[in-house]
Amino acid sequence: MLTLRELETLQLNDNQIGSFQPIKPAPVKINRLNLKHNRIKAKDTQYIAQIKGVQMLNLAENQIADAGTSHIAQMKGLQTLYLGNNQIGALGASILSKMQELKHLFLESNQIGDAGAEYIAGMQQITSLSLAKNRIGDVGVKSIAQISGITDLDLSDNQIGDTGAAYVSNMQRIRNLNLAGNQIKNNGAAHVFKMKKIKNLNLNDNYITRVSSFSKILLLLE
Repeated sequence: MLTLRELETLQLNDNQIGSFQPIKPAPVKINRLNLKHNRIKAKDTQYIAQIKGVQMLNLAENQIADAGTSHIAQMKGLQTLYLGNNQIGALGASILSKMQELKHLFLESNQIGDAGAEYIAGMQQITSLSLAKNRIGDVGVKSIAQISGITDLDLSDNQIGDTGAAYVSNMQRIRNLNLAGNQIKNNGAAHVFKMKKIKNLNLNDNYITRVSSFSKILLLLE
């Protein structure tokens, strides 16, 4: 039984936790719970969801899958959620999209795809979003670009081309943008370089051969 009545942050990442027992009664409120890189499966999420007061939950690198997202989506007050590398697809994205209190969502290394991106686009309250390594192309980016309030966006290692880059360039609140490892060429880069509020930009490992638009930016800094 949990007896740490004033516990606010619990770090249990990088262990071998593989099962949970029913929690009766539910434990005291924990604000931040890190269970990254364990052996947690979909069936275990029903017990994790009983923990009250969690604002940040890290379940990255487990075995949550689409089935486990239904219990997580019922957690009230959750603002930051890490579910990277959990075999989550479009179905899981559709379930998670119902979490209207969530502000920061990290879903890298899953199978969200363009179909899942369309569901995520309904989360207009999101300000930080990672969909790196999710087989997302220009169609999916068009959906994501509808989230007007995003300031931090990671779409690295996907299948985004110049058309997708143009969609991203319309997201004028973005300050931190990662588009590394895509299929962006000169025209796409030119669109991105027009974004006014960017502070950190990563275009590594694309197909850019010239930076004429970027040269204009450098001249303004002289």
